[in-house]
Amino acid sequence: MKIRIKDDSIRLRLTQTEVNDLVQSNKVHSQCQISFNSNFCYEITTGKNWLVTTAANTMQIEIPKILISDWDINQTVGFETLIDNGSKGLKVLIEKDFKCLTPRNENEEDHYENPLNQHNC
Repeated sequence: MKIRIKDDSIRLRLTQTEVNDLVQSNKVHSQCQISFNSNFCYEITTGKNWLVTTAANTMQIEIPKILISDWDINQTVGFETLIDNGSKGLKVLIEKDFKCLTPRNENEEDHYENPLNQHNC
């Protein structure tokens, strides 16, 4: 799972396996080891409403379960919302991760085929 944070915006991209895990298990988790004894964890869980919380080096994003119930088998790219954060709002975007259109030094075996790729049959 990739995460991108810029100002009041959080964007997460999920591989096919991660989308399947979220649909089947109601949770997907990833972490980044910051130092020898410090990790930053981020996870998506399902619930009734959109919610973002942070505690003990973990950011948890809750997405309404009804949105992802068949996400693993449909063509929906992703979901986004604006959560009240007492300021301008926190924009949250969760989407499927597509293969890049230009070659990169990255393993993309588990990424979704890019719909903009003219060579897809």
